[in-house]
Amino acid sequence: MNPDLGRLMDAVVAEERATFDFEHPADDAVLYSRVISPLRRARRLAPVAVLGVLLALAVPGLALIGLAGTGATTAPAAPSVAASSSAGSSAVGDPEAVAGEAGWTVAGLVIDPRGAATPLADSVGPVVEEPVACGALEAFGRLVGRADGTAPVHLGAFVSSGGGANDVHVRSFATAGIAAEYVGELWRIARRCADEMGGWGVAMTVARVDAAGLPGDGVAVAIPVPFTEDAWRLQVYVDGASAIAVVSDPTAADRALSITRDWAAGGLR
Repeated sequence: MNPDLGRLMDAVVAEERATFDFEHPADDAVLYSRVISPLRRARRLAPVAVLGVLLALAVPGLALIGLAGTGATTAPAAPSVAASSSAGSSAVGDPEAVAGEAGWTVAGLVIDPRGAATPLADSVGPVVEEPVACGALEAFGRLVGRADGTAPVHLGAFVSSGGGANDVHVRSFATAGIAAEYVGELWRIARRCADEMGGWGVAMTVARVDAAGLPGDGVAVAIPVPFTEDAWRLQVYVDGASAIAVVSDPTAADRALSITRDWAAGGLR
């Protein structure tokens, strides 16, 4: 096994064990949303200099969910079920919401904190379960691994009326260097997965994120669904120590770049 993949999978096992032990994994998203209101009130009522003081006083638990960029200790809220296939999100949009807040809207869809993408194997089929390297891609989509004292936060998903989702996780790594190494690991592992999938006749693509004007770096992955024109897509993007991952269901329009641009333009980190 590739040493990078081995290290990542060891970390994934540890993260998944922590998730299993966590009684209510979906509560991360709820807690994250509850933190948003005091953040927004402070932003509207105070200058930037005062905002830092208000955050320290009003949200003492902020660091626990990784919003402040320091070591987060909560377990990742890894969704275990697919997004609802009956209808789009019932969440209410907020025109003043920035990326990451409740009410965040992209392309007319409002983020649903309970929404989630369909698991990779269910989306692409059993062929993706054969190559060992491909098994790590879903973990990258949840930003798990690289145990550095921080943990990802599942914001939810932008769910279309047909049920397809663009699922979003964010994480503030301990340092920008660790975040860059994480993207480097994804690049190497995804390319190995692509080589192995090629042996099964699946033309998977791995590319750097084409996001002109954005300061960070990222990797975009697309795995075609056999006998269709659809693909399961993953995009991981880092800006400094902050990272955002978007997994797009084959049945959903790929909104990853729009979501990432919105977040990079001033979303919560």
